[in-house]
Amino acid sequence: MKSLSKTKRIDITLPERTIDQIDSIWSEFGFSSRSAFLNEAARNFAARLKRARLKKSLRAGYMARAERDKRIDQEMNLLSLELD
Repeated sequence: MKSLSKTKRIDITLPERTIDQIDSIWSEFGFSSRSAFLNEAARNFAARLKRARLKKSLRAGYMARAERDKRIDQEMNLLSLELD
């Protein structure tokens, strides 16, 4: 868990049930405070969203090039047959 070296205070509103869940586990898992727990949770969630965005972008790139790659493969197969 990273320390909160440079911090900025914000106010957030969460459902009471969410706060109860956080309060029931943050110290058990070695966090020094709610803030430390929420910082780690937010960082992990943001990283997960970034990975999902990257996967989506890569998938779109693969799909955009799929037809071109298929044509190249067919041309290479035809050339291979002509050379045999």
